Parts: sequence; structure tokens; C-alpha cells
Amino acid sequence: MIVTVTLNTSVDRVLAVPNFQVGSHTKGALVGTLPAGKGVNVSRCLSTLGYASRATGFVGEADERLFVESFVDTKVKPSFVTVSGATRLDTTVLDHVGRTETHIREEGFEVKARDLARLGRKLDELVSPGDLVVFCGSLPPGVTAAAFRELLGA
Repeated sequence: MIVTVTLNTSVDRVLAVPNFQVGSHTKGALVGTLPAGKGVNVSRCLSTLGYASRATGFVGEADERLFVESFVDTKVKPSFVTVSGATRLDTTVLDHVGRTETHIREEGFEVKARDLARLGRKLDELVSPGDLVVFCGSLPPGVTAAAFRELLGA
């Protein structure tokens, strides 16, 4: 089994805004909203290619259902750890007229030591000998390089 780990998940939102200009007021159309993050995207790609995977990592408590439901009818088995706060929102503004993309990234939740411990226990449950574990993406606020190294040893 392949297990993808996304410590800094996001909800990606794409807006189409023709003639987008900084500092102006304009209307845009929502193109789509999708639970994401590097590991989440890897699991989604694996499923498209016909491979099963387990997706884990942190999600804001209010967003767990959104992430779980996004994997219905896929080969991905979600098993996230919920944390206090909102999952960060990443907004992409597409201007097809000006041929530009603008990316706005929020910071999102802060991970506490107890959250890291819960994820370590979750990984102990999910990972079996011979499994491939892929850690993807950036570290969220509250996770130091030392804490990440410790998690890798879990």
C-alpha cells in the first residue's frame, strides 16, 4: 500500500476574473473548489492511474467531511487527523484575457505537539512492513524541522 502524508493540507479555490487588476473591484466566477495539498494530490493522481493509496495528514476539524467526500468513488482511503482551526484556503485568480494567474495562500491552522503525537499513532496503525510512505508538501505552522524528523522515525 502507498500512504501519502500531507501535513499542510489546503482547500484550493479557483476564480475566473477577466481583466483582473490589483486594487480594483470586480466580479469573478467560481471555477471550482477542491481539497488539496501535495500528498492529497499525489493520492488523487495514483487513483487516476489505477493505484490504491491511503491519504493521511492534518485537516481542520470543520473540513474533514469535505476531504473524505472528495475521495468517494476513488481508490483513495482517507484517514486524516483533525486539528483545531481551519484548513488553509489557497485561491487562484485566473485572468484569461490578461493571461495571468495570481495565487493567494492563507496560513491555516497551527499544529500542536499533541496533534503530531496523534499523527504518529495514526501512521503506526496505517503503515505495514513493505508499504511505501510519501511525505509531501510544506510544514504547517507549529511543526519544526526537529519535530518533523521525530515524526519520520515514528
